[in-house]
Amino acid sequence: MTPTPTPDSSHATALSTQAEDMLQRFRAGDLRALGRLLTLVENQHAQAGAALTRLYPSAGQAYRVGLTGAPGAGKSTLVSRIAGAWAAAGRSVAVLAMDPTSPFTGGALLGDRIRFQSPQAEGGAKPVFFRSAASRGHTGGLAKTTEEMSVVLEAFGYERLLIESVGVGQVGLDIAEACDTTVVIVVPESGDDIQALKAGLLEIADILVVNKCDRPGARALMTQLHEALHYRTHAQKGAWQVEVLLTCGHTGEGLEELGAQIERHRAHLLEHVGSERIRRERLRRALLNLVREELRVAAAEAFAAGRLPDGRALEPLLDQVLGGQSDPFAVARDTVRRLFAQGDT
Repeated sequence: MTPTPTPDSSHATALSTQAEDMLQRFRAGDLRALGRLLTLVENQHAQAGAALTRLYPSAGQAYRVGLTGAPGAGKSTLVSRIAGAWAAAGRSVAVLAMDPTSPFTGGALLGDRIRFQSPQAEGGAKPVFFRSAASRGHTGGLAKTTEEMSVVLEAFGYERLLIESVGVGQVGLDIAEACDTTVVIVVPESGDDIQALKAGLLEIADILVVNKCDRPGARALMTQLHEALHYRTHAQKGAWQVEVLLTCGHTGEGLEELGAQIERHRAHLLEHVGSERIRRERLRRALLNLVREELRVAAAEAFAAGRLPDGRALEPLLDQVLGGQSDPFAVARDTVRRLFAQGDT
């Protein structure tokens, strides 16, 4: 979970006077400063890396719940309901919702902000902070800077963080790595009765939800999911048993049980894993993803400059491949070995 400087900010060791002032207002609880800092991070501004380094010691204590599922599954409605229930219970809640990216502006295409129903209208005791983030073509269902934005929200003091994926179905596996509890949402009559039986969907789910249960086929889909889960083996003693719940976001049916199941999973993690190990494992996953992203960006920058990441000129190597003296697979392997100075290991 440790944020690393973005490519633009790798040499930024100090905050500007303006950024320092913003950070002071952030620490004082200024929501506008929070919004501006999230924008800096999302846009990978030159000051973002230095700000994250300053904020990270205050992060890491929030409980993260991720919701994923195909478009139209009702994720935004469920997020709104869960956030409202937590707020009514006196918890401080932030929502980070991913949106598809406009190919023209690079911004959020659908605008989850429009679909999100304010929990305050439902009597929430504390305001819920909502932020949408454009995926900007990043695969996996989350924005590239999701981890960094989560750290900012945690450092601001939010106790609960709800992360909603962009809605890419089964390929959105990043959310399971970013969150403590993953809720997978499917709906009847949309092909989910077939898709849900695939291993990937079942493996990332801590809780399975059949939403829009007032539609025909909801209970049949629930039965299919139960049967699929029956064949999952749990070798470890005390392993979490995934449950399948029926909900209807618009009527509120099953939402109380969903909230209770989320709390049960949190209690299970604390009992069988422990808070320190939870943080350590989340950090391990986040660090791996951050390193992958830094390597991807470094490789793209090197190629744009006509060289490989290890410093070798690109064109002569292309000539060798086209001339039959080498192949792209060997060049790639050799580049990685040179980059990490591991020889043939």
